[in-house]
Amino acid sequence: MSLSILAAARALRENLEGFDPDVLSGADCALVAEELALTEKALAWAAARAGARAADCGAHRQRGFSDAASWLAQSSGTSAGAARAAMDATAAIECLPLTQAAVQRGELSMAQATEIAKTEAARPGSEHDLLELSRTRSLGALKEAARKRRVSALDPRELHRRQLEAQELRHWRDELGMICFSGSLAPEVGLVLLSRL
Repeated sequence: MSLSILAAARALRENLEGFDPDVLSGADCALVAEELALTEKALAWAAARAGARAADCGAHRQRGFSDAASWLAQSSGTSAGAARAAMDATAAIECLPLTQAAVQRGELSMAQATEIAKTEAARPGSEHDLLELSRTRSLGALKEAARKRRVSALDPRELHRRQLEAQELRHWRDELGMICFSGSLAPEVGLVLLSRL
């Protein structure tokens, strides 16, 4: 076991117990926020990677869980789906050394790394450009650029077939009696609907 990682994690938590931003200047708080954000992203990767290894070894069963994602979800305070996605993401980025290094340094979140890995799998050669984009743009902008790259890798007829196949629409009434809906529509249908709202 890497005792230095455990000791560092415990020391950081102990230091954070007494953290009071009111005694710092605004500039110092900005530096603390930025540094902690880098640390948080690196820690999320390390926790997901450790969780994936623990799952591979069956350690979750020793803790009373039949499902590794449920164990990691309880430990991290997330959903089982989010925990599973994080563990899957560590495997997906292992074959992308530039992305993995950026996540380890805290320069990328797991969500950003997942978008890059998904896009690199669909459209090889995308990693470098998307890493550059992630340094200057939001997660939303990265997702949109990545989506466009993945879609452009598909034959237009195949894309349209998938869009039609993926269409769905759910509707229900909420507790106030409002009509609620959720769904996915092919662009030629969805744009018409949006233009009438």
